[in-house]
Parts: sequence; C-alpha cells; structure tokens
Amino acid sequence: MLFLYLVTLFFSAHIIASTSLTDFSISSLTIRHSIQGIILCIIRSGFDITASLNVRNSLQTENTIIQNAIDYIEQNFSANISLTALAEHLHLNPSYLSKLFKDETKMTFKDFLNRTRINHAERLLLETSLPMSDVASLCGYESGNYFGDVFKKTKGISPIKFREAKGYIA
Repeated sequence: MLFLYLVTLFFSAHIIASTSLTDFSISSLTIRHSIQGIILCIIRSGFDITASLNVRNSLQTENTIIQNAIDYIEQNFSANISLTALAEHLHLNPSYLSKLFKDETKMTFKDFLNRTRINHAERLLLETSLPMSDVASLCGYESGNYFGDVFKKTKGISPIKFREAKGYIA
C-alpha cells in the first residue's frame, strides 16, 4: 500500500503547490514541478519492483539474453524505448534480437512492451484516480489517444469503461 500512499502524496503536493501559492511566479512553478517530479520517480520505482515479479512469473525463459531484455523492458517501460535501443543496451544486432525475442517469448518486442505497459495501466486505473493522460504518461505513452487505442485493442474495452466495469467510481 506504499504505492497508494505515494500517489496520495503526489496529489497532495500538487494541491498544496497550486493552492497555497497565489503568486504563480517562476519559482513557485519550479517548486511544484520539482516536487511532482520527485514523487513520480518514486512511484515509477515502485512499479518496477512489483511489475517485474508479475511479468517474470508469467514468462519463464532460460535464455539469459532474453531475460536481460525482459528486465530492461520492465525497468524502462515508462520511457520511450525501442528495439534498437534495447539491442544497443544488450550489444546485439536489432534484427537478431527481434527474432530471438519472438522465438523465446512467442510475441514481438512491441507486443511485449505494450503488454507490460497495459498491465501497469490496469493497476493505475484500479488503484488511483489519476486522469487518463497521467496514466498514459506513467505507462510510457506520449499520447493519451494512442494509449486508449492500445488499451482497447489489448483488453477489448476502453480504459474508462475498464475502470467503471471494475467498480472504480471517480
């Protein structure tokens, strides 16, 4: 429940920073964004730990290259990562990594990355009241619309309807 505490802290910092400072000077905005940035880093770290356990348990591979690739994806899913960046990190050719990843996991790199991101999004949708744009951002999607499209394609339901269907009331 540390995660819920951190999310609450994030929104408390946002509310305090935006309501207690009536003078919206550059320094007050800087303080607000700094506090939010620190808290977002802490939240993302918490995601990395719990998510790696979830994905690792569902995917068993003995190939250390692929296990290292999975670890990298789990630790960096909220960043803008690509197959090329992953291949460079692992000192491999992107085409070779792509084939090896598909052979071992039975899914493409992009499908695995999206699955990882959507698993995190589900958790955020159910455990927080974050707006969709923040959920998208925390899960590595630059566009809320693209996030909605990927979520619906993966889960068969929009993120908003998913949240409502699971009993979350905003």
